[in-house]
Amino acid sequence: MENIVTEITKKVFDCLPTEITEITGKGVVNSVFKVETPKGIFILRLQKGAENLKNFKKEKWATEKALVAGASTAPILEVGVYDDYAFSFQEFIEGDHAEEKHVDQEGVWEELGKIAKKLHGIKVEGFGENLFFEENTDGEKDWKSLVTSHKNRLFENDTFLKLEILSKEELEKIEYLIEEMSSWYVEPVLCHGNISPRNAIVGKNGKVFLIDWGTTTGHLPEREIAEVYFWNENEKHIEAFLRGYELEKEKIKEAQRKIDIISLIRAIDIAQWGIANKEDWKKENFVQSAIKKIKTILS
Repeated sequence: MENIVTEITKKVFDCLPTEITEITGKGVVNSVFKVETPKGIFILRLQKGAENLKNFKKEKWATEKALVAGASTAPILEVGVYDDYAFSFQEFIEGDHAEEKHVDQEGVWEELGKIAKKLHGIKVEGFGENLFFEENTDGEKDWKSLVTSHKNRLFENDTFLKLEILSKEELEKIEYLIEEMSSWYVEPVLCHGNISPRNAIVGKNGKVFLIDWGTTTGHLPEREIAEVYFWNENEKHIEAFLRGYELEKEKIKEAQRKIDIISLIRAIDIAQWGIANKEDWKKENFVQSAIKKIKTILS
């Protein structure tokens, strides 16, 4: 792999790396490397398959929009394909991963709330993770199309019913809630899609940088807030995020039903993915957590 990293570095920066360090445990989809060169230090992310270039193109587009809006992130300098690997070079941010124990988590969550508010001021075309950021990009053209795709995935193969995870009555209730979504008036905005300390760096000056834009989606702001609620059991962290977002308690109450329904859809997607891709899915904590979330919201 180091040979590929060396060749890509030479192609992009016209110089050879002086040191290559693989960064493990910080990515599921990509291979990640810290690349030191005479021209600076960079982060290189690789994904097998030239067809995955579109993912990195989306990330570059999203980070450019975010920076213009004043959101702090690591600029992506170059994306491309080399030897059937899609690659992305971004600036290296000197600092600590925001999940580290010594980092002020409430402070990070508050800063992430501020970043999220800036992102949600960016209007986008289309819905879902396949944004219309360039010509010929696939995506859902309208809200109802996205809702329909959620409904189709839910009832595909009747997975939940066959495995006796959900009852017929519970599925009917979910179908009703999905139909309710169709009536919402939605103008899509830029959502990071996975906003949390695990996707943030705290720079040496204390500034928080949001990274890893692979799940960027066109959605309504409540989608981002639902994600924060979904993965976070610490009330103080949620309050810090909402404080940074400057979302008043009354506004939260008004948005709560949308947040719950979107959280339900998110939990369904996660559970379905786990069941389809994990042979022993019953022992996977994330699958069981998603199923528990579904049950809680429906109760």
